[in-house]
Amino acid sequence: MSLSVKQQGDYRLYETRDRRRKLLFLSGVTYEWLTAVREDLLMLSGAHPTEDSLIGQGQYLLLWPYQEPGWEDGVDYLALSNSKDYFHLYKLPNGLPTDRIQQRPILSLPRIVSSATFAAKGLSGLI
Repeated sequence: MSLSVKQQGDYRLYETRDRRRKLLFLSGVTYEWLTAVREDLLMLSGAHPTEDSLIGQGQYLLLWPYQEPGWEDGVDYLALSNSKDYFHLYKLPNGLPTDRIQQRPILSLPRIVSSATFAAKGLSGLI
């Protein structure tokens, strides 16, 4: 039972004026986050937002669970900090977009994970 960190760093989240899409910056890579009726999508993007549209920033972890209770094996999870002590969890069933596959689903989970939970899994030095 473990959680492995595939990637970590700082993130910034911006929202467009029409509120139909967001821009997510993960360690220098830009993703467009489209809100759709059936599912939200992440796509690689070259867009540059304005500072006044910033709606979130902090630390992120890209996690890969193995036999972890309450987590699906073989699926990436994105944890975005919404404060110093808590992370909002997103499921990436097919991982992050790549140059080869530039669009992937992102599912918001009704789950907030505390920094203490990650520390108990041995990830305290990362957050």
